[in-house]
Amino acid sequence: MSDAIRRDVRVFPDGKELRFSISDKLSPTVPAEATIQIPADAIAGTQRLTVKIYPGVVSQVVEGLDALLRMPFGCFEQTSSTTYPNVLVLDYLKTTGQVSPEVRMKAEEYINLGDAAHPLLGSFHEGRWLARPVNALQVVAADGTDAAGYYMNPIGKVYTKPAGTSEWPAVVCSEPAGRVAYLAGLFSEFYGVYRMEDLEQLLVDVVKWAHGEPLPVRVRAPRTIEVECYTQPEHNRIVLHLVNNTADMQRPMCELIPVHDIEIELTCGAATSVRSARGVDVTMEPIDGGVRLKVPVLEVYDLVIVEAG
Repeated sequence: MSDAIRRDVRVFPDGKELRFSISDKLSPTVPAEATIQIPADAIAGTQRLTVKIYPGVVSQVVEGLDALLRMPFGCFEQTSSTTYPNVLVLDYLKTTGQVSPEVRMKAEEYINLGDAAHPLLGSFHEGRWLARPVNALQVVAADGTDAAGYYMNPIGKVYTKPAGTSEWPAVVCSEPAGRVAYLAGLFSEFYGVYRMEDLEQLLVDVVKWAHGEPLPVRVRAPRTIEVECYTQPEHNRIVLHLVNNTADMQRPMCELIPVHDIEIELTCGAATSVRSARGVDVTMEPIDGGVRLKVPVLEVYDLVIVEAG
């Protein structure tokens, strides 16, 4: 199995990036002038100037139309509210000659998980389709490997009849000396842009399957809770940072909502004690191969320290 991808990567030096945006109107008689103040301590060679001239307001709006494309999800109302704009945007871009293969794949392409028989796909049912990453690769699975899902054939239109499953695998798995899962596309980047729940679950399942054994840290809490685990071997100690990002619907956030009854399981052998930096009464009970912690409430932030045996 082999493949290649080439991308341009811009490397930034150490420092803080500053951006300035200036808008104006061009006139046949009065020239447009603008002065940009560049800090005296700016790193040499990092300055960049981009000038865009639009014939009208509509042209500026059209430039970002492809960013409106979204994967349909949810109930009928939610599905139709995302599908209809997709159809309008893609049809307009096609009519005006502005559609690119990358834009088209945002609205059209999928992955067929087939019978979902591979252990890696334990969270999905037979016949499930997932959105395909914009950047995908055509690879051939080598002998001794298994394919967990295949790319669908491009359909060339917006939400029309499927064209069947292709021969190109989307996920290739093998167990030579350990477990290896290869995703033939930029799955994590695609998830980072569109935040689709199905794709998140696939990435979680890939990590769990490749790890084989239970993960060293397992958290039962809303997705808005962030948990980071650090070890201090010299003190035989485990430190957990808990951050609550659960807030009201407006941005910027004005009010954080406390979260209750968070459970954290650690694979750490025996432990002698646990304490919270904020004085919360965290309980601990032994489980097979480790301990289970219960945090009764997390308001904003807490530090949980586990002393190992």
